[in-house]
Amino acid sequence: MSYNRFPKGIKTFTNRNYSYINSVIQSLGSLNCIDILINQENLQLLGNNPRFSLTKELFQILFNRNFLGKETCSDDLYNIFYNTFNKYKSFIKTQNVLKPDPFHFLYFLLHFIHNENNITNDPNYNPNFLSNQNIIDRENDDYMLDLFMDYYTKNQNSFISNNFFNIDRIIYNCPKCGEYYLYSMNNILRINVESVLNYRDTLFPNRKGTNLNLEDIFDFYIYKSKTICKYCLNQIEKKREMFSPANILIISLERNIHNFKNDIDFDIHININKYISKKIFNNIETNINMNYMLKSCISFCSQIGKYFADCNIKGIWTRFNDTKVKKLEA
Repeated sequence: MSYNRFPKGIKTFTNRNYSYINSVIQSLGSLNCIDILINQENLQLLGNNPRFSLTKELFQILFNRNFLGKETCSDDLYNIFYNTFNKYKSFIKTQNVLKPDPFHFLYFLLHFIHNENNITNDPNYNPNFLSNQNIIDRENDDYMLDLFMDYYTKNQNSFISNNFFNIDRIIYNCPKCGEYYLYSMNNILRINVESVLNYRDTLFPNRKGTNLNLEDIFDFYIYKSKTICKYCLNQIEKKREMFSPANILIISLERNIHNFKNDIDFDIHININKYISKKIFNNIETNINMNYMLKSCISFCSQIGKYFADCNIKGIWTRFNDTKVKKLEA
């Protein structure tokens, strides 16, 4: 969808700091897979179906942002999100979802919108099969993959899962029990920057003191580590693989302490071919996107205590700081 003006800023009608919500909404609105859905026809369809609470609210805000030329309000989205969280919180393990952090908010926002739009959910399917790795033959990776992909195709089909869900595989290599696997889905790659820095400086001491980059981050995400075998309780090696990365790859860079001094360099373009699992499977068709272009970056400004989003809008980098919108210098 095309529009003549740049998106407006997002305004709230209370004194509460909603910058972590606003930055997420602006970033999502800059993505083509979301933008093409923001139109009056979809808004009317959503309005006629009571189960689309979060999706309808988000689409209305983005429609106002793109077309109506007014400052949009995210209070309603926050309240609906809060009510939805209360409704489904018994199914959510993390109870700090509403802390003012953009990636906590984004994580559950994507999950809830996916649940509202999921068109293939099979209520009779038992997902506990996925965690029962010792049934039949745990060394049979094809069997575990069949279980996982059966679950995925029967329960995960929405524009959120089709664009934002990553599939990972963890390989456990035990000298006694053999090699076995665990498949998982996530919509955000959560990376601790202090751990990346310690990992890189230990394995590559010649790079100590230099800035981190995306290659350092992906190297850490898939590196081999030690764990305990769930069957024989011996120490074993495990390694993560990116089995089927999402079309829209979201990375959350987190830290434990506030003395992280290194900058993080972002390449506008990155190829992640060497981080993807080499296993070839034939039971589903996949279109793996190995080339990515940076579309948005959410940052925190300690001077003003707020989050802002830098987004690539029609080829121009633009900074969204709540109601303030400005084009960035090249």
